[in-house]
Amino acid sequence: MIEKDFLDIGGVRWSEAVPWSDLTSLSVGTGIAIVAEPEDEPALSVLLKLAAERSVSVMVIGSGTNLVGADIHFDGIVIRLSSAKFAEISFGRTSHVTVGTGISLPRFLKKCAEMGFGGFAGLAPIPGTLGGALRVNAGADGVEASDFVTELFGHRLDGSYWSAEKEEIEWGYRFSAIPDDVVLTGAICEFREVDPECESREIDKAFAGRKEKQPAGRSVGCVFKNPSSDLSAGWLIDRAGCKGLSKGSLEVSDLHANFIVNKGRGASENDFVSLAIDVKLAVFADSGVILSPEPRFVSKESFLLLDECVTTPKVLVLKGGDSNEREVSLHSAEGVEAALITAGCDVVGVDVRTLKHAEEILTSDEPASAISFKKGEFAVFPVLHGGFGEDGRLQALLERLGIPFVGCSSTACDIAMDKVKSKDVMRERGIPTPEYAVLERGEFDFPEGLKLPLVVKPPEEGSTVGISLVRSMYGWEPALTEAYKYSARALVEEFVEGVEITVGIVGGKALPVIEIRFPGEMFDYDAKYEHKLGETLYLCPPETVSDELQEEAQRISLEFADAIDSSSLSRIDLIIGADGVPMVIEANNLPGFTSSSLLPKAAARAKMPFPVLCAMLLKNA
Repeated sequence: MIEKDFLDIGGVRWSEAVPWSDLTSLSVGTGIAIVAEPEDEPALSVLLKLAAERSVSVMVIGSGTNLVGADIHFDGIVIRLSSAKFAEISFGRTSHVTVGTGISLPRFLKKCAEMGFGGFAGLAPIPGTLGGALRVNAGADGVEASDFVTELFGHRLDGSYWSAEKEEIEWGYRFSAIPDDVVLTGAICEFREVDPECESREIDKAFAGRKEKQPAGRSVGCVFKNPSSDLSAGWLIDRAGCKGLSKGSLEVSDLHANFIVNKGRGASENDFVSLAIDVKLAVFADSGVILSPEPRFVSKESFLLLDECVTTPKVLVLKGGDSNEREVSLHSAEGVEAALITAGCDVVGVDVRTLKHAEEILTSDEPASAISFKKGEFAVFPVLHGGFGEDGRLQALLERLGIPFVGCSSTACDIAMDKVKSKDVMRERGIPTPEYAVLERGEFDFPEGLKLPLVVKPPEEGSTVGISLVRSMYGWEPALTEAYKYSARALVEEFVEGVEITVGIVGGKALPVIEIRFPGEMFDYDAKYEHKLGETLYLCPPETVSDELQEEAQRISLEFADAIDSSSLSRIDLIIGADGVPMVIEANNLPGFTSSSLLPKAAARAKMPFPVLCAMLLKNA
């Protein structure tokens, strides 16, 4: 029942027992609400002030295109800015436009185009009001609503006037920090001058594209936010096999998987939330990515039910270390941390200089002061190339402490890091590999059974640190001397001239083969990181390796990974010589995770974008 004091406010139209299904474009919600529609800003201000004085809850809505209705009655007043006064446009002599935020975004941009103002045609097909678009910083085709706004104004919930310059508001991807207690009523926008006919054609083109890609019918628009500008929630939902899932009259669209379309009548909020939860859980199970809801909800409880149905993983990224690959590790960790945040994880990165330092961090009585996580609530993603981070010592510590971690066991890491142990496993299992010998520090005799050219390297280093190609005896002793700087042993290996390839292994499956084409004689540190001799090409799919050889290389790589128990995560380097046999060189159990690293490149080829790769590795841990 509407109180008399509210009915006495001039310029307000009242409606009782309005179903939520009539107030939203999705048309769900069996609850009802009392609706007030003020005719102008003075009436709105008086209404807000009286509601504040009487402690009456209010909810302000526009056209309801991004709102999920409720199954419960709303205990308060729904204020609907439907009057034409909230949709007025005033064009200045320059490209500045003053506009009421109750205007629909498509109508607003079309009117601007008619006056020769534009540059944001891609936003025109987004349904709903300008106010709603600004609230969520709606975007499309590389532009966002915040790009054209210069000033906002409206009223606080106590009825007082409010305004802010664009720079006073924090804007982000599908996010604005416009205060929750502000009712937006207008904005000043700035556009660039355009040809009206050309801009109108661009808008028509944008509408045609939307019609092809997005379903018609009753919906709330996109149900989940895209994790990033280059990782689509719709793609993740489709990948998880959710198209066609239904609950009551609601169905995940076959045209665009991020839309839930209402195909009937009487749909409930519970149906929508239940179906959206099914989709979110399926995406997490498939990719490890946690999606966040995009629309507003009348019921905060329903929003939280959907938003919190997957527990946010807490991840400690260990990086740095004390090996020769420290800088590579720090670079890799930047990418991993960003990817895990994109996937919805709570991430803390710690630069650990020594194994003792890592142990102090992990066993601290007050871990919150160091890593802001409680014991037993986090997993570790080691991005420590070389040294204690890759040779199994860190993994042994984590195993002893019972902390889940990404990657292989301590035993597998020890074998992979020690190329001599790896070679011994290959020999025992009959896995093809170049012939080799091992020399101890101080030994310079040429090994029997081998002949030049040879590759000489320290067996415990990565990123080709300390490696040399020896083509004549003049380079024999210098090569050994260089290797002995990094190790008490030297691995001397037959040099095979051929095509170098690499095969990533993730979750027991082989990724697509990458052909490595480098400018020098070897795939060394310069070819990997510095490029002084020219750029290295990473070809996926390979250009000079047949499909049959690629399959054989994948089979051999997986066989070796299984042999050393590193099939959860590893990258196997191989070379194909003149005889056409893929031969294993070595395994990397903590391969690089930089933008130019090989395993992420192969994963992307397998339709596993970097955030999905990192999230799946974490989930497997």
